[in-house]
Amino acid sequence: NFRINPDKKYVNIIIEGLQKKDGHCPCRVNVDDTTLCPCDEFINDKIFQWESIANVSESEKKHLRNSKKVHLFIRKMENEDTVTLPYTYFGLGTFTNERDSYTEEDGRKHSTLLYDIVLDNKVPEEYHIDFEIPNNL
Repeated sequence: NFRINPDKKYVNIIIEGLQKKDGHCPCRVNVDDTTLCPCDEFINDKIFQWESIANVSESEKKHLRNSKKVHLFIRKMENEDTVTLPYTYFGLGTFTNERDSYTEEDGRKHSTLLYDIVLDNKVPEEYHIDFEIPNNL
């Protein structure tokens, strides 16, 4: 578990993965039924596909592109029985394979960026079932 900073604006910037420090970018992802983007998923045990928030500004794109390392945090669901669940830290990785994408809301398309986050280390097998990580056959 971790404690949330009381400054909601700052927390939102961090959670959306757009503020970085010294070339490091935090990426926090919920992969539950409320996830707007089905694109946020493991491709294999070293690559996580991640989609940015909609309508990313040019300065936010610059922060993402200049990130040297990504810290990947994922949680399966936000709450269970009124208890806020923690994120699981999957380690350091690197943004690769940037491509333009979009989300749709209320019949309108909103531009996003899609990345592959290549992790420095493979995800341990103990997480494969819970986080639906495909087997590398």
